[in-house]
Order: sequence, then structure tokens, then C-alpha cells
Amino acid sequence: MECFSHDMGPVVRMARPENPNEIDEYVNPFCTELDEIGSFQSYCIGHFEHVWLDALGQIIAEGRVPITDAPRVDDPTELRHMDSGYIHRMEFSRLDRGHFYADAIVPVEITVSNQCGGTSRIWKKKQWYRLRNIIEVQPGGYSISECGVSIYHKDEANPGLPLSEYLIPVLDETGIEEEADQILMQYYPEALLSKPVDGRLLAERMGLRVRIFPISDMNIMGKSIFHNGVLKGEGHSAYRQLEVHPGDIIVNRRYMGPSHKAQLSSIVIHECCHHYEHDLFVWAQSLYNEDILGIDCPVVRGRYPSNGQSPVFWAERQARQMTYRIKMNKMVTRAKAEEYLYLYREQNPDGSVGEQYETTIRRLARFFEVSEQCARNRMVEIGYPQAQGVLNFVDRNYIPPFSYPADVLTRNQTFLIGAKDAVKLFAQNEKFRELISSGAYIYVEGRFCINRAEYVVRGKDGKPQLTEYARNHTEVCCLRFDREGNSKDPEYHWGEFHLDDSEPRYVVVKGERIHCPQNAAEPGLCDPNAFRAELEWSVAIRKLISGKEFGNALKDLMDVRDISVEQMESASGISVSALKRLRAGQVATAEQIIAIAVALQLPPMVSGDLLEMCGIRLDHNSLKNSAYQMILMTQYKTGIEQVNTFLAACGCKELKTAC
Repeated sequence: MECFSHDMGPVVRMARPENPNEIDEYVNPFCTELDEIGSFQSYCIGHFEHVWLDALGQIIAEGRVPITDAPRVDDPTELRHMDSGYIHRMEFSRLDRGHFYADAIVPVEITVSNQCGGTSRIWKKKQWYRLRNIIEVQPGGYSISECGVSIYHKDEANPGLPLSEYLIPVLDETGIEEEADQILMQYYPEALLSKPVDGRLLAERMGLRVRIFPISDMNIMGKSIFHNGVLKGEGHSAYRQLEVHPGDIIVNRRYMGPSHKAQLSSIVIHECCHHYEHDLFVWAQSLYNEDILGIDCPVVRGRYPSNGQSPVFWAERQARQMTYRIKMNKMVTRAKAEEYLYLYREQNPDGSVGEQYETTIRRLARFFEVSEQCARNRMVEIGYPQAQGVLNFVDRNYIPPFSYPADVLTRNQTFLIGAKDAVKLFAQNEKFRELISSGAYIYVEGRFCINRAEYVVRGKDGKPQLTEYARNHTEVCCLRFDREGNSKDPEYHWGEFHLDDSEPRYVVVKGERIHCPQNAAEPGLCDPNAFRAELEWSVAIRKLISGKEFGNALKDLMDVRDISVEQMESASGISVSALKRLRAGQVATAEQIIAIAVALQLPPMVSGDLLEMCGIRLDHNSLKNSAYQMILMTQYKTGIEQVNTFLAACGCKELKTAC
């Protein structure tokens, strides 16, 4: 006790007396308030380590536990003594709703001595043990029962459901799916027979009570209550209080009403998941802080240290993922998907695959009362990868349905890439930059597509769009990317091309070969006639403006394109007065040259000459310059409006404001 003080905090990290190089955590008995999430592992070490080690030392001394490779175990002269030991870590696993295992993994130093022929022999051994205890959670406390001591084997599987050091279930995707099925089988079996789940009915069957209240924090949708306490209201109801009790589910009054019916059900199911999975987590936190009532959704309170991620984050993530698995049970969702896919084919024999999946997803969303995005993701999860090609948005723009064979993309690959990510990749990856600079690709509908007439056309609005063939055979004409990181801040990666003509083209991404039928590094693979015509025009124009000042070159280009100053203003966003100054010899800015290149649809070689005339060099050291380069390479035929949209998505100023 003399090692601790009031100002050291609730959990103290200290060196072990027997080994100063090893640091561990201890609960500070002088500190009872906690502004952090507390580890139950730390709690056990702080409260029980000495008791458990004393008991283990006694068991070892009495010879009631084996020692690996011990010389003899039946020698009456043999003495065993535990010299040192400590809890290396704890392993937890759930036995049932009221009990869980708490296994202490303990390395110890043991001295064994015996008498043989009048000679004293001493033998030292380092041994690892597993001290298994069963903890029973009781109203207002807990009890611990010693279960046994055994030699520790690292491959030994823990019984029951594994728990983290915070007593949160350790669940992968399969585990979350199994837990969702378990809840349905136990409380809502008719949902396994094609019946949507009603959140309130599920809560009732689980013995939980749904209550509506204006929660003080307007950002909280719902709250799971595990302990008795009082909630305060919001706004005009700030002085209103609600007594809450274990088993209550509090839903913020903001989510009541007919328009929130589906959302209300989802909130209640989400809180049911917390009650089913995370009661031990809240119980463990109440050992540190008696004022904790339950889990807020979302929770924003204090700091949550857990190797960089909050344990509350994992609890929320599990509840979110389990919620839509409960609403869209795997077996039922697959059956309904097959039904809707078949129905569409019967009613629309000439419909595209993309339209078929889009219609199916919308029907699933209505049946299960979930969002279309949720239904789409669920279809992908249960084995319909084609669903990835529908109901997509890139930079908040809707992407028309597209399709490709099921085995084209690996799990983390995508054809779609936003403007900002594309520019970032262009600036950082030399191979990708060379590929795009070839002029063979155009950025359209959130993808980089081969710029050929069979893949890209102009729509009724004059903007480039993919042909139906390109949308239905995306793998033939569009680049694909590795997508890593979290959904809010993903990273995209690109490999290199192998140019051995004797074999099919492949892209190498992180050591894997992925079929890519085009060698886009050779511009001649674009439409030969169109490419030849543009090349000949570029050569002729470059000769025409060679050696001239920028103003005269601009006049020549406008004459060749047969465009007036007034028309140029509309096409470029540059005012008539500014255009006249440029034609008179004023040096242009990079933004003005980009706008001129887009308005006159100048190939990259020609716009490069204009930049050189004005002494402008676009390097890759800034997002803006990389965006400008990509526009000159892939979007000079798209129009100023689309270019400005691209720049806005990149976080850059639009040309009409920068010129």
C-alpha cells in the first residue's frame, strides 16, 4: 500500500520488484474515480495477484501440481519452493450468462531440492501455469471460485466465448453471424422463417423494457441501462428526471413518430445486442466507477485507451454489425434475394444484370426495413459479389449500375476511386502516373476507362459516360485498385504492368497476378483512327504555335477551333476582359491554361506547350498540381463544369474562381 498515492491515478504502471525490466499495471486503492475505461485484467492483477500467487506457491510446495521434466515426484525428501512469479496476462471466456472464466497465465521460478545418498541436490526450473477461476456475477457484487491449476500450453483453447481484457466478446465476422443467429433462435425463431424482426417484440421476449425519453445528449439515439440510476432530460425538459433500472432500453424521443418507425426498430435491436453481449463489460466498468449506468449509442466520454482504439468502439461495432445480421438473417436474405432475382428475370428478360441487382436490393430494403446501402452490403456478404456494382456513389455522385464476373476482384479491390484519392495516387505512384499520362484512359463514372468509342460516349447532356457494354463488362476496360484502411480514410495501391507479349497482360498488386487484358501503356490501343487523327492534329498545331508568344498562340488556337471570345468565356469561365488581356500578351496562370485547354479540348502535348510558354511547371508536390495534371491527361474533353466538380471533390478551388 505504501507504493501508492492519491495523485498517481486509478491504474498505476510500476516495475516489478523481482524484475525491474518488466512493467505491469496495478489498481490504485486510493483512487476510486475513473475518467478512463478500465481493463478487467488490470483489476484482477491489482486485486488478486498476491492472493493467487500465494495459493499457487502453496500448491507447488505441497506437490499438488506437476512440473515439466521434474527429476522425481514421489521422493519423500523432495522439497519444492516457488521463488518468484507474476501474472503475465489474463485470459477470459464466457461460460454462460452469469459466469465467466478468468485464467491467470503465470510464469514462476521453482527450486526443487532432495537428498540422495546423503548428498543434497538442487534443481531450478522455470514453469508456466494456468490458474483457472470462475467468476460469478451477482447483484451488487461477484464471487470467485478456484477451478484448478494446470501447466500452461499456448495452443490450449479456452472454453466458452473468448473475451477481451475489457470483457468484450472477441468476435470475427463468423462469430458475429453466429451470435446473431443464437439471439434469433433463442428469442425470435420465426425470423428464421422469412419474417422481419420487430425490435420492440425482441426486447420484450428478452425481458427488456423499451422507454422513450428526451435524453439530455441530443446525439445519443439510445441507451442500454444495466444499473439503477437517474437520467436527465434535454431542452425544456432539462429538469425532468427519469429513474432507470437494469434491463431498460432508453430511446431518444427524437426518433419517435411514423417517419422513424424502421429506425426506431433498429435502435431497439441495437440496444438488445448490447444487453446480450456487453453486460460483463459494463459490470467490469462499474467496479471502477459506480456511477456508470450503461452504454450510450454513440458514447462520447473521457478517454478510452486500448492499443489506440477504444473498447467502446469495438462494443459499438459489434452491436452495429449484429443489428443488421439480426434484421437480415443470412438464410432468409439469401432466399429472398433468389426470389427477387428470379422475379426480375421473369418480368424483364432483356434487363441488364446491374438493373436486376439494383431492383433486388431495393426490394430487400423494403422487406427488411433497412437502408438500400445496408441491403446491398448484406448481399455482397452472403455471396453475391455482383451487388458491388450497384447503388454506388463516388464523390456524392450516383454511379449507374455496372457488372463484372464474380472472380475478377479480390475482397479489398475496387474499380471505383474518388477524385481526391485518384489525384493522391497519381502524385505518389510513378507507375500509375505513367499509365495515366499515356492518354489511353479517361476518368468517367468514378473509374478510369479506356478512352475508346466502344467504351465511352457523350450522353444527351454532352458529358462523357460509359456505354452499356462498358458498364456490363467493367473488367474489360477499367482499371482496378487495392483498397486498404478504414472506410473513412482508405488508401489505394497500384502495381506495375508486365509487357511480355507472349502471355496475357497482368497487373501485379501486392504479389498477386490479376488479369488485365489491355496494355494501357501503349496509347495505340485506343481507337486507331481517332488516335491517329488527334496525333496528326497535335503535330500540326504544335508546329503552328511553335516559337510564338502565348497571346499569339491563343489567338491561333481559337481560330483553329473557330470559337469567339464570347463563346470562349462560356466554355472556359474566363471573362471576356481577361481573355482579351491574355490575347494581348499577358502571361497566363496555371488555372487559366487549364481552363483554356478544357474549353478548346487541347491534347496533353499542346497544353504542355502552353504551360511551357508561360514558364509554368506542374510538379507532383501538391494536390492541386497533381489534379491539374490529371485533368490535362484524362478530362480535357469533359467540359468545364465537370472539371470544376472534379476539383471540388479533390478539395481544390474551381477554375472559375481561380482564373
